[in-house]
Amino acid sequence: MNGQTNGSTNGAPPGGRRHPGHGDDADRSAWLRDIVDALGGDPRGSPDPDPADAKVEAAVPLSVLMRDNPELRRPIIIGCLRAGQVGNLISTSKSYKTYLILDLAISMSEGSEWLGRFGLSGGRVLLVDLELQPPDIARAKGTRLDALGERIHVMSFRGRNATIEHVERHLLAQPAGRYELVVIDPLYKCYPEKFDENSNADMTNLYRRFERIAERMAARW
Repeated sequence: MNGQTNGSTNGAPPGGRRHPGHGDDADRSAWLRDIVDALGGDPRGSPDPDPADAKVEAAVPLSVLMRDNPELRRPIIIGCLRAGQVGNLISTSKSYKTYLILDLAISMSEGSEWLGRFGLSGGRVLLVDLELQPPDIARAKGTRLDALGERIHVMSFRGRNATIEHVERHLLAQPAGRYELVVIDPLYKCYPEKFDENSNADMTNLYRRFERIAERMAARW
C-alpha cells in the first residue's frame, strides 16, 4: 500500500480526493477509483484485464466483415477444430483420455490421420501436462515418438502451481504461431481457487481465457 494508510484525517484517500458525500455520481466514481488504485487494483480479486478487452469495438457493416474474412479459418482437426478454436475431449474417469490425446499429438506431428478418420493439418505440438511425472511422460514414447521427439514439446507442471493463471502466463510467453496444437491435460488441474465446475459462470470464464490463449498463440489462420 506504499505506506499511505495513515496520516489522513480529512476523509481523503491516499490520492488526496475528498469523499464526495451525496454529490455528483461521477465524483463518487472517481473517488472510488482512487481508493481501488491505492489498494493495488480491483478489490474483488478479478484477473488482470486483457488490454485488448478494454478496447471498444465499433460495429462494422456486414459487407466489410465479408470482405475482410473471405474464407473460414484453416482446419486443424478436419471436421472438428479450426485455428484459434478450443476443443474439449470428455469421457469417464480412467478411460485412457491421456493416451488418446498423446495419439493425437503424435498424429499431428506426423501430419497423418487421427484414429484413421480425422485429417490433421500437421505441425509442432505443445503438451501441457499437469498430472504425470516427467519419467511417466517419457516412458510413453515408442518408435513413432523416437522419430518425432523434436516436434512434440512438453511443459510438465506436476507438483507445481498449475492454475489457469500460471498456465496462461507460460503459454502467452510463447511466440505466436510456434505450435499448431496445444494440449492441456487434465482440465481440472488448472481450475483456479474456489472454482465450481458446476457453475456456468465459472466454466464460461475459464473457457473465455482458453479462447484468448488460442487467439493469441495462432499467428496464422
